[in-house]
Amino acid sequence: KVNDKSMHKFILEQTAVTYFTNLIRFMTDHCETLDKNLPLCSFQRQGKLCDYTEELLDIFYYLNDVLNSGLKDLNSIVIHHLMEFFMIPVIKGMILKSIVNNFKMKYEDYRLKGISLNVSLYLLAQILHISNHTPFV
Repeated sequence: KVNDKSMHKFILEQTAVTYFTNLIRFMTDHCETLDKNLPLCSFQRQGKLCDYTEELLDIFYYLNDVLNSGLKDLNSIVIHHLMEFFMIPVIKGMILKSIVNNFKMKYEDYRLKGISLNVSLYLLAQILHISNHTPFV
């Protein structure tokens, strides 16, 4: 924890936003890679899928630790980035893909992005399992 208010402000404004933006982008890319590799999974590639999953879980635990740090300004940055750039797109993509599949429409017609229903539900379940932060529980 940083007790100097000017240093605290500098850290939040100059480094935290960029850091968490990059971390959430990394998570999103990792989820997309996991989703693309899941249907191609063979016995030999199972280890790679486990690596992707474990790395994502490590990030979820890390973010939970950050949220439990008690730093309200930092928490608001983390929550905003998680919701805006990860959880909402995952949920929205999952719901839209489900609707498109039910009506037998083509994905490209709506330029939908997102990951599969199975991976989306798995990720959301893990986030809810790991997090004990009030906005997620």
